[in-house]
Amino acid sequence: HAVVAAFSFRGGLRSDTTDRKGLYRIRHLTEGRWYVFKSRVLGHRTRNIAADLLGNMRLRSVRVPKEGKVRLDISDVVEGGVDVEGRVLRGGKPVPGAVVTALTGQGDGPLGIGVRSTMADREGRYRLDSLLPGSYVFQVAVLRGRPSTLPVEVPEGSRRFHKDLELPVSRISGTVLDPAGRPVRGARVRAVPAETPGGGGILSLIVSRGAWRGRTDGDGRFTLKRVPGGTYRLEVEPPGKRKDLGEASLPGLEVDGKTDLEGIRLVLPPAGILEGTVRDGKGKPLAGVTVRAVREGKERPGKAALAGRVRALRDARLYRVVTDGEGVFRIRGVPAGKWTVRAEKEGFAPAQVSGLELLQGGAARADLVLLRGGTVKVKVLNRTGSPVPRARIHVLDESGKEVTPAFSAARLLGSLFGLGGKKKEGGWYVLKNVKPGAYTVVVEKPSGEKERHPVQVREGEVTEFRLVLK
Repeated sequence: HAVVAAFSFRGGLRSDTTDRKGLYRIRHLTEGRWYVFKSRVLGHRTRNIAADLLGNMRLRSVRVPKEGKVRLDISDVVEGGVDVEGRVLRGGKPVPGAVVTALTGQGDGPLGIGVRSTMADREGRYRLDSLLPGSYVFQVAVLRGRPSTLPVEVPEGSRRFHKDLELPVSRISGTVLDPAGRPVRGARVRAVPAETPGGGGILSLIVSRGAWRGRTDGDGRFTLKRVPGGTYRLEVEPPGKRKDLGEASLPGLEVDGKTDLEGIRLVLPPAGILEGTVRDGKGKPLAGVTVRAVREGKERPGKAALAGRVRALRDARLYRVVTDGEGVFRIRGVPAGKWTVRAEKEGFAPAQVSGLELLQGGAARADLVLLRGGTVKVKVLNRTGSPVPRARIHVLDESGKEVTPAFSAARLLGSLFGLGGKKKEGGWYVLKNVKPGAYTVVVEKPSGEKERHPVQVREGEVTEFRLVLK
């Protein structure tokens, strides 16, 4: 028997158990995208139920229509699949009981990730059945230890592939100092691979929380353990309370996974300050405005852009202040580089200044003006006057750039799951705190066709209109 479950980010969770013929039926699903997974719970074959659950899991996605039925067959064996087997070793000796998890960014799940897992036997042998050829990240977890991460390429043209997993034992150690040569306690140190495991995106974010990070002790010393072979960049950030220190990095560290790198010395430079004022459209200082600083970088397409968005979210959390009664802000402890400063306050359209060059130990200024924002409300109807399901709304400014809501974790998650940043209230698509000016509303039909409609947003007003699709 197997459990088959379907879940949707909009419609909840439904499940069923297969009968003796392997048939299942899940009823009462709402229209839209559903993610269906199968796993065998009874009769698990290892001592680790979680590993066996993942090892037997198959995850698929399917679009459910408004009416009717959808057939989705789930098979343990996929066409062209490869059985991967081998041993888990450390220093040439088997590692019994290691949990081996294969992760791939080519999966059919909600994050585009495929997950398979198993446990090594007493001789360190493991086996993962029917993996599709491609690039994987194998995470190997041993009791009372962080997982080791190893890149694995599963080749085409073979039914079986033997791959021994030699756990890395290399360590990177050294000292972190301030500009005066004094040790820095609590500095965050991490080794970033030159080639990101998982090829960027959400998979890389998952595996990046492995064993290649640590903090300095009272003498400024650090040790990163179990670092796999490869080329790394060592990144060091000061503890949160040290607003006088910036960040440092050391590129080009070569690790073979077997020997240690010792005696590394990193000096944190002086940090800078981003400061300025925030006023309203009449020149009056605004108190209580949230001001965030986000470092600028090259735009990267596809999955690689996700890591940049997460870094921006992290910056927005670390480098965040609120203006005082005179509308003044001062963000301390900012590393050298090029920055964007963004100001937000409820009832006002966000404003930002980009391209601020900040030197080590220096200061850069940004004075911002917030105008009272307008609200855009759009309802999309068909010729009969009924709302159009699955229509997508985009609001573009005069340069053709899409207007987005305030920077937040919710916005980031929306981008991951394709939910967008606009709220839907009673059939209306609502975008608040829009800067006054001329915009274009783009309606994307379920067929992919687009219609464009101009709209003028005025300060403090609600612009509401219904669009009847042709």
